[in-house]
Amino acid sequence: MKLYQSGGARNNLFKLLGMVLLISFLAVFCYAAIYAAPAWEPNVAYKVGDIVTYSGQNYQCIQAHTSLNGWEPPIVPALWKSVSGGTTPTPTRAATATPTRIATATPTRAVTATPTPAFRILPGQLEAEDYDAMSGIQTENCSEGGRNVGWIETGDWMDYNVTVSSTATYRAEYRVASTGTTGSFSLRRGTIVLASYTVPNTGGWQTWATVSSNVNLTAGAQTLRILATGTGWNINWLRFSLATQTPTPTSIITPTPTRAATPTPTRTATPTPTTPGTGPGTNRIIAGYWETWDGIATHPPVGHIPLNSTPLGYNVINVAFPILLSDGTCVLEAGAAPGELPPTPAEVAQAKAAGRKVLLSIGGAAAGIDLNSTAVADRFIATAIQVIDRYGFNGIDIDIETGLVAGPNWNTLSSSQANLIRIINGIVDHYGPGFMLTMAPETAYVTGGTIAYGGPWGAYLPVINAVKNKLTWLQMQYYNGSMYGKDGTGYPAGTVEGIVKQTEALIDGFTIAGSGGVIFSLPANKVVIGLPAAPGAGGGYASPAIVRSALSTLLAKYPNLRGLMTWSVNWDASHGYEFVNNYRPFLDNYGNVQ
Repeated sequence: MKLYQSGGARNNLFKLLGMVLLISFLAVFCYAAIYAAPAWEPNVAYKVGDIVTYSGQNYQCIQAHTSLNGWEPPIVPALWKSVSGGTTPTPTRAATATPTRIATATPTRAVTATPTPAFRILPGQLEAEDYDAMSGIQTENCSEGGRNVGWIETGDWMDYNVTVSSTATYRAEYRVASTGTTGSFSLRRGTIVLASYTVPNTGGWQTWATVSSNVNLTAGAQTLRILATGTGWNINWLRFSLATQTPTPTSIITPTPTRAATPTPTRTATPTPTTPGTGPGTNRIIAGYWETWDGIATHPPVGHIPLNSTPLGYNVINVAFPILLSDGTCVLEAGAAPGELPPTPAEVAQAKAAGRKVLLSIGGAAAGIDLNSTAVADRFIATAIQVIDRYGFNGIDIDIETGLVAGPNWNTLSSSQANLIRIINGIVDHYGPGFMLTMAPETAYVTGGTIAYGGPWGAYLPVINAVKNKLTWLQMQYYNGSMYGKDGTGYPAGTVEGIVKQTEALIDGFTIAGSGGVIFSLPANKVVIGLPAAPGAGGGYASPAIVRSALSTLLAKYPNLRGLMTWSVNWDASHGYEFVNNYRPFLDNYGNVQ
């Protein structure tokens, strides 16, 4: 027997090994390429569990939705959570329930860290279990929903990577529970102790109380650590808000204006269709958005329409939109943007003389404003009043679709919410009770609050709450894809069921997610259904047969349902005025709102 191999055999063996290694490498490379998370994109229907990448970070979808610009994963935690690695989400620590909680030392304390930390913005709320690194703790199901951190012993810690928006004094709050009096902890930044706390005996591991104090935080990215200085306590969340910020009320019933003003009485349905400044009486509403630009390329063969060529079936016209400069200046002038051709003051006066109400619509998908700046808000108030005075508009319509996000919780306004309320009150209070106020938010901003409160989801609800007694009506857009009814079930746009369920949610009311049981609702005479005028005008176009069927159902249940809104008059013209010609006589058959 030969105890050696020939050189040729060895070479063949090396070639074979090389091929195996090459094939293995290619297999791994192809697997990674095939299963790499796709980049986040707008206008994509994501389902729960989908993984995307954005700015080098992976995110997992936690709520099914159709993405829009302004809903990028880092800024909508109600829709996405940061995960590490490829397509496998970061595992949740399993916690084994123990009948009696005993602070027994663990021989080797595990330390974990997220490879690519995501910095969350403060002011805001952090779930305790969403740490970026920790030592020794475990998590468990929480009686208040989600999970909490428990099994905490002296020396355990959790790190949270945050970005503090501005150097200021913040109110730091912690949701804690304990069955004893040995619990304590400190909040630290590096070696600096920012504050120390004692955890009270709350009477149970899932019986929660809030401890708090003021802390001074400096602006910028940093890591905050909760270090256990005592044993035997749980924590559910930690929250930071500006120490001078006043939370909004927990009830949706009583609005709290942010600007001093003469109280505005609740609007009634007194027929005063020709009195300047008041609502359009008890007539059923068909409100149309009138485009200030020539959109013939978008909806051929119709482009710009003279204001008073709009069919009289539209008894409310929303002039859309003024140009908004970066400093908040509101401009409505011919040539202010390419193709911009707003009506003249004489044309507005002529429309009003015909018994119609003409409103200035603020916002739109392409007209954003920096709602985080009070200076920008105040500049907008001052210049919008000048525009309204010049043209003689009957009121304003709020159609802000970008830049508005919810606060960290239902009881705390975000700066964008506070400044939008500031804008509305600043303009409406300037003119007094006769001035009209309508709002046209996308569905996610309103009925989206049935399943989540955060980012855009439910973000309009505190705003509506704060100005509810000044609101003439809400004309929510029913054409932004499927959305949730009051039962938390998703219903497709452009269907009888979708139109009915969205309207029922607004009038019957729905519980706002994460609000502690707050119910949002509006009277039927403050609800106007927003639908696209033609295919292509929006994602929820419905044929006249579908709309009439939905309206018949709704008007039988809510005789005072106010009417319809559409995007847009120009789209309707391109479709032979199908919208106004069908629904004006249909609504008129039901008589006036009582």
